[in-house]
Amino acid sequence: PKDVTTAFIGGPFFDPALALVRRLQREVRPKRLVIGIDPESVEIDPVEAAKLEGVEWVNIASVPAIPQRREGASRYLHAKLFWFAGKQEELLVTGSANPSVAAFFAAPGARNAEAMVADRRKGAAELLGMEALLGAPAVTATDWNAVTARRKAAPSAIAEESRHICIATPTPTGFLAQEPLRVGLVLRGAGDMDAPLGDAVVREAGVLDAPDAVRDGARYLEERSADGHTLVVVHRTEDIAKNLGGDTRKALRQALGALEEDPTQLEALLKLTEKVIFDSDDVVRTTPLRPATAAGADHEAGQAPASLALSAAGRKSSARRTRSLASGDIVVLLDALMRRLGEGLTTTSSPRPRSEEEEIGADEEEGGELARQAPDFEVLAKACRGKVRRLIKRMDGQFALAAAPDRARRGVVQLAAVLGVIRTLRFVEQRPEWKRMHHELVDREDEWNLLQSAALAVGWGPDALAPRAITEAGGDGFAELSMVVGLLAWLAWDVEADITVASQRGGLEGLEDQQWYAVQLLATLSPWLADDTEAWTILEESVARTPRFRVDGERWLA
Repeated sequence: PKDVTTAFIGGPFFDPALALVRRLQREVRPKRLVIGIDPESVEIDPVEAAKLEGVEWVNIASVPAIPQRREGASRYLHAKLFWFAGKQEELLVTGSANPSVAAFFAAPGARNAEAMVADRRKGAAELLGMEALLGAPAVTATDWNAVTARRKAAPSAIAEESRHICIATPTPTGFLAQEPLRVGLVLRGAGDMDAPLGDAVVREAGVLDAPDAVRDGARYLEERSADGHTLVVVHRTEDIAKNLGGDTRKALRQALGALEEDPTQLEALLKLTEKVIFDSDDVVRTTPLRPATAAGADHEAGQAPASLALSAAGRKSSARRTRSLASGDIVVLLDALMRRLGEGLTTTSSPRPRSEEEEIGADEEEGGELARQAPDFEVLAKACRGKVRRLIKRMDGQFALAAAPDRARRGVVQLAAVLGVIRTLRFVEQRPEWKRMHHELVDREDEWNLLQSAALAVGWGPDALAPRAITEAGGDGFAELSMVVGLLAWLAWDVEADITVASQRGGLEGLEDQQWYAVQLLATLSPWLADDTEAWTILEESVARTPRFRVDGERWLA
């Protein structure tokens, strides 16, 4: 209401300085302000309450009529209520929010999450018994003394345990703390949802040793004892990079987020993708994954094959390739393509047809005669194929640039993004609105061209990207390399490569040249695919979600 004649506030918790009440007094300026509390349970500072002018404090502990109350039940008053009445209108607000700044006016990072109901119906407050609340007995001096005594008896926040908080950043062997810590101190590493990961030990004043699982996954390190509480917050610059960025990153997030609901975002997404992948200098982070002395063993295991013979090696367990080298805007793209985007793309069905009444309502909401028209899927599909063709051509150019020293990692990260885009478009094709029109978003011939150039660039010859990228990364594998290996193997599936040709007539007679060549390309990836469980997982999930007519995906993978 514009001119509030009477306002009522009731609740169990008030902020320490009664800042919310003061703000309401200052901005709403009610002629009469009544605040109802239950002295036996309210959390409020009587000293601050006494400073407020023009407030009627009433004891509403026994006012609400509660029928069939259980014998011995707590009489704790938990209700939150705000009521503002003017001459012609009124506003009743109820819900979970207490009369505190944290509930209503705090900054985004500090405010509470609350659910409230605003009711402007005339007489709504009367139905709740507002007259009885306004007429409740006044809070007496004895009541305020009881509140003061209860607050003094409660444990003081000053009496909390001694706490030492500092920040640490990951290093190749553990963490580096910004402040000295006691040598020999053992801290528990905790990951997402406080999951225990293992221990970190202080080797020197600010140097902590930790196993890979703790170094790579810990959100914080903690130690509690009788002497106090040590909390080390892990600061990861790459995580911050995912949530920050300029206009390009904001536009990319918008296009990614709207893709499932708005097919026309495909073209915008592909345009942004090209810019993010190829026109940015910030693609690979330079911090080492592992000490350089550890490079030898992994590099020896990752040599490029000298023959195109199909590797017969079995699948070996490998959990090492989990860390990411990506940096900048491409981090957002890869994170969406490989982790979030597409998780619901193939399963989301078209909504049921609207009824006539719903159509009329939707027409009014969406602009009447100016309502959005359904996209032209054929035109959109053609535009997507053209943009994907351009992506592939630009990626071919990057392979030549990646031959330069210290450029292999960049080439691998870029290729992971391009392959991720292609896979996501295949997922989109599985949606009902695309499937029934039989439009392809990626041309098979373009896929075949990429498979040829990428498989050879990644896994063939002395200048192959995969072993060089591992060397540049300090001898350790990384997440984008696993993506590339798994998605290139999937690309062979998607171009309808028939791997059974290798066993027919010794692989020499009566076979199509392209089929045999596709098997040879797949063979260049086999040493990398055989011992990388992460790449295998990507391959298996991708094959399962892009079925081929009358082809058994599990048999193809076997």
